[in-house]
Order: sequence, then structure tokens, then C-alpha cells
Amino acid sequence: MPKIPITPQNPHGLSIKQQATINDIVDDVKAGKGIEVAKSTAKFYTAKSTKVIRAVASQNLSKLNFRQALLEGLSQAKILGKNSKVETKLMEGMEAVQTTHTRDGDFIDIDYRARLAYIQEINKIAGVYAPDRRENLSFSFEGTLEELEEKVRRIEGELAETTQASTPHKPQTK
Repeated sequence: MPKIPITPQNPHGLSIKQQATINDIVDDVKAGKGIEVAKSTAKFYTAKSTKVIRAVASQNLSKLNFRQALLEGLSQAKILGKNSKVETKLMEGMEAVQTTHTRDGDFIDIDYRARLAYIQEINKIAGVYAPDRRENLSFSFEGTLEELEEKVRRIEGELAETTQASTPHKPQTK
């Protein structure tokens, strides 16, 4: 598939399907439905199974231009960023209180547990914590055992070449 050029009308170089998916995600979040990338992807991509849709959604999310466009859309919708819904809710959480009902009346106490949870979430968003990165690899193959073994050998060779190319060479001393 040819690379989509970046233009003033398409500053992120996205396909029409990618743009529609992002718009659908932003609309869902505005409506309070949350972010479901696979559901939005399924509306605009034709696939045989939900596995394929999830793979397409994952591929899109792995692309920097897609993520940037999604963040921009969420910012323009005032969901993220300064004076946004997220900022407002996080600030409300920082002032969380707990009301205890007793026979003598209602007592209002600071809800330290809720405030801590909000502080932790703010730190995650700000990148204070190390990202929880997990990589999954899966593939399907249709063919003979010999073809599969040949493909494995080829991939192992490519990995070995990549590893050798990225390993710094030490100068030999005599």
C-alpha cells in the first residue's frame, strides 16, 4: 500500500478509513461510551473475523501518526488537555471526601484512598511510572511443514542480521 502524503487537509497522512475510525472513537468518548478502538475499526474495515479487526486496530494504534491524530481529536473535543473533561475529573478526584452517616449526624472526612488513586492516575498519565510494555506475537500459516520450516529459518536469519547490525563492534587489541 503506498504511503499517504501529508497535506494541509490531511496533516497526519491517514487513510479515509483511519480518519473515520478516529472520528468515531472521539464521538463515542464525547457520548460517554469510552474508547473501544476495535469496535470503531469494525465499522469502517471489512474483515472475516473479530481477530482480524483487533489486529487492524492494534496496527493502527502502533502507528505514530494515528495516535497523534487520535490525541489531537480528543484534545479538540475538550476531552484531553487544558480545561478538558479529564482535567476537570482529575481535579475533582483530588478533592474527594467521604460522608459517614451516623445517628448524631453526617460527618465529612477526607477520602485519602480515592485521592491517592487519582494521584497515581495523574502520575501514570504524566509518565512518571515506567510504561507497562508487553509485546504479543501471533501468526497463522497455511502451507506444508517444509514451507513453515523454511519461513522460520528465513526469519531467524533476518533476526540474526538485525542483532549483529545493532551490536556495537569493539575494536580488536593486540
